[in-house]
Amino acid sequence: MIDVQHTYKLSPYADEGFRKSDYLGEEMSQKSLSKLETDTILSSPPTDHVLGLLSAHIAHILRSLCGNETDLLNCLPSLEPSVRHDTIFTNNPDPLFKRIFAFLQLILAYSGGTVSESLYAIYLIEKLAFSDLRPTSKHPGQIVHAQTAGTLIICAYVLSIKTLRDRPLPNAWWMKVFGIQGKVLESSELAFLSRLEFDTHISQENFDRLTIHFLS
Repeated sequence: MIDVQHTYKLSPYADEGFRKSDYLGEEMSQKSLSKLETDTILSSPPTDHVLGLLSAHIAHILRSLCGNETDLLNCLPSLEPSVRHDTIFTNNPDPLFKRIFAFLQLILAYSGGTVSESLYAIYLIEKLAFSDLRPTSKHPGQIVHAQTAGTLIICAYVLSIKTLRDRPLPNAWWMKVFGIQGKVLESSELAFLSRLEFDTHISQENFDRLTIHFLS
């Protein structure tokens, strides 16, 4: 179980790259994006609009895997999201969505995560969920439940950033920022990879599918 205390304060997205891409939150749904625009978005932090879509998708996956929403809410860190558009929560008042939105904000604020890294993390979560919902003799039990939901999200970003960055964040960084014991993080990462049979490759077709789904 991830132990994220309330002492962690959400950092505002004030970097130049985010400001440059901020206008895209409204424009994306109104026109097809050029390759240059898409590449710019993928290398930038997610806007609130995109983060909302990612959060809703993860909420749907966790409900499918865990069932008991009360347990999910009790186990995910209780954080207050920082948003510039209150309509995000007006349009989706779901408490699980709000909890995940704030958790993703925390991860992205500290790690400097990008849209591309978030899409890859989503892909890994989808793939793990697919495996978890279809037990086999090799993997008979479900590894994702309410108590490990936070760990699932953290591990997905750990693996995504390790895969996509030339200089990824070491495990020691994640341990310090999120208060995770080294053995817990390492065993969780190994369990995640084992359930995926160490196949974390994403095809261009699947990446394009996610890009179209979340950026259009």
